[in-house]
Amino acid sequence: MLTPNEFHDSANKAYQSHNYREAADLFYQAAKEYLVQGAELSAAEMFNNYSVSLLQTGKCDTALEAVLGTAEIFEKYGDVYRQATACGNIGACYEAVGNYQKAQEYYQKSIDLFTSIGDESLKSHTLRSLSGLQLRQGDHLSALISMQSAMKSSKDMGIKRKLLLKLLSLPQKLMEH
Repeated sequence: MLTPNEFHDSANKAYQSHNYREAADLFYQAAKEYLVQGAELSAAEMFNNYSVSLLQTGKCDTALEAVLGTAEIFEKYGDVYRQATACGNIGACYEAVGNYQKAQEYYQKSIDLFTSIGDESLKSHTLRSLSGLQLRQGDHLSALISMQSAMKSSKDMGIKRKLLLKLLSLPQKLMEH
């Protein structure tokens, strides 16, 4: 029998090789073993990874079940970074199962938490996810504002991004006049 860390390492390798089903199985085994050891925080992280792997295989309902409750565990331990990540993962799962209101709620929680710890990169990533969801729902103005915020949060502000950011700000400027 493998240790939880060995399951975790094998799961990461499988995930990086795009073997998502195998990764999901290994993350699940790691989570169970961490629970047996009483390592609740590590188990919650493995359930998050399990959930992300399941989303890659299209098992959206199971992915949502796996990730629910993990954000509260991270909050209990004061781990804001992993709480924010879990909220983003929960948002992605709700989006995948078609509950867009809950998805927006969790994406926003994730954005707020990443803002609170100053992680602009993951905040930007989550804002892009929120923007995509808003666009699919037909809320074009909100999608535009979210994408604009994502781009402002991004550290990579090359000439193309600066130009795109300027173009994205035009509709908002027109509405202000």
